[in-house]
Amino acid sequence: MLTEKQISLIRANWRGVIDRSEEASQLFYQLLFARNPQLKPMFERTDMVRLRQKMMATLDGVVRSIDEFEELIRELRPLGRAHAGYGVVAAHYGMVADAFLDRMQGMLGLAFTPEARKAWATALEFIAGVMLEAGAEA
Repeated sequence: MLTEKQISLIRANWRGVIDRSEEASQLFYQLLFARNPQLKPMFERTDMVRLRQKMMATLDGVVRSIDEFEELIRELRPLGRAHAGYGVVAAHYGMVADAFLDRMQGMLGLAFTPEARKAWATALEFIAGVMLEAGAEA
């Protein structure tokens, strides 16, 4: 899936974001909803502060285990089943990935190189695939 260099880029980028997790998650959801207002009703009854915290903690766990595929899959499958229950479909994963990548670019600037963006895109595609597969089985 990912090369050692891609894993290294992802982890280096993440170190530049995780210490600013509140800001990063707020900006991510602002961009996601600005680009995809049809998603906002899915979050009407959601405690967004709690969701942002959970999202960043989950992403932190994913980044930590990104080179341990079996562990990563074990972490993602329940998440995929839960998201399917919320009505998340394949197209939503692309919307999320686009907003996430652009927000990373905005936060990291030149440190988010085209090579780093490709590494993140590959990782997000893998994550979405695992979650969609688990959701389809639910």
